[in-house]
Amino acid sequence: MNDLGGFVFKLLIATDELLFEELFSALQYFLINERSFWIRDELIFVLNTVFALPNCNVVQDFCMKILRNKKYFMNSRNFPLLKKNTLFELLKRDDFLGDEAIVWDCLIKWSIEQTPSLKNKNRNRWNKDDFKALKETFSQFIPFIRFLEISSADFFDKVRPFKAIIPYNIYKECMKFYMKGSLPENINILPPRIGKLNIQSKIIKPEHAYVIANWIERKNAKDVRNENNLQYRFNLLYSSSRDGFNVCTFRRKCMNKGPCLLLIKPDPDAPDSVRPIASVQQNLAKIYGEYYSGIFTQDIWECKSKNFIFSFANDNDIKNSKITRMNSRSGTVINRCGKDLDPTITFHMKSGNIYVNNFFYNDDNVINADIKQFVSMDIEVFLVSDGQYETAREFRRSGNIRTSSWGRN
Repeated sequence: MNDLGGFVFKLLIATDELLFEELFSALQYFLINERSFWIRDELIFVLNTVFALPNCNVVQDFCMKILRNKKYFMNSRNFPLLKKNTLFELLKRDDFLGDEAIVWDCLIKWSIEQTPSLKNKNRNRWNKDDFKALKETFSQFIPFIRFLEISSADFFDKVRPFKAIIPYNIYKECMKFYMKGSLPENINILPPRIGKLNIQSKIIKPEHAYVIANWIERKNAKDVRNENNLQYRFNLLYSSSRDGFNVCTFRRKCMNKGPCLLLIKPDPDAPDSVRPIASVQQNLAKIYGEYYSGIFTQDIWECKSKNFIFSFANDNDIKNSKITRMNSRSGTVINRCGKDLDPTITFHMKSGNIYVNNFFYNDDNVINADIKQFVSMDIEVFLVSDGQYETAREFRRSGNIRTSSWGRN
């Protein structure tokens, strides 16, 4: 604690108490940019402190990135010093550790450390009283565990041995799920844990950006990303709600830039936007997008297998997502000259509407075949780059500062 990091951290706490908001924000960025090693070394102490400070979102999010690599957390000699209230705050987050089986391991280890009679006892010699003692400590965490996100193999190897500490009805419902595939009827089903990537969007949330980053790297949507993965940056180039629905404005802001991410939020209530088919109206409630791995130009569009279109059910849902990759021969070039192919080859802006052509994806999975055009509620285009923010100033200028609880397949 004698390091400069310790001094700045104490100053951070003081500025929060004195309501010096500007200095409080600057100190957070100084810590994550200039003293990140100190945060790692003092991780448990930092966690216990910053999660008691509601406005300390920047350092909180930085800690969550560290936690994606569990060696900094569960193997820490100070792990037992993690406060119960801190652990509760971590469990509430969808980006905690990323893998629910690891979350289970974490809770079991912490609960054992908090139960004096079990700390140094061989688990093979536990009796009913030992499990009862563990249950008293562990039971408070049960409502926060996302049992259905634990694989059947991990459930068998990690959860089943502690059957005695799980309420009978929950264990029974989980076994029914793993054996028959039927969803539980009497337990609360929480969404899967997934990380977040900062994105300045009115259409999607940081959880969606995390999924998109995994798709860019050809990973599964829920794969855990840690410090060794590329840290993508999404810089907003164009927003129809900010810049107006205008092809010329799009070209001025986006041409000769890439790779780019396009996001579209249709207006499901717009009159005569599409034929009045119930299934189509349901699909218009979705969020659509396209990732283009090349550079936006007015002359050509490169067909690559890295390109993909996708959809999310809504801005609160990451589970019901769909993706289709471009199946055209890699390297095919399409002449855009004289054609209305803005912003992308799939979604075209014209006369206040978005026209849809998914020919090059041969897709009926992401986009309903009956959707030929729709009215957009909002359109956003982001420049996608794979680098960290080098300075606090650069990060602030990006517009990705969190001021509330939110912020490659």
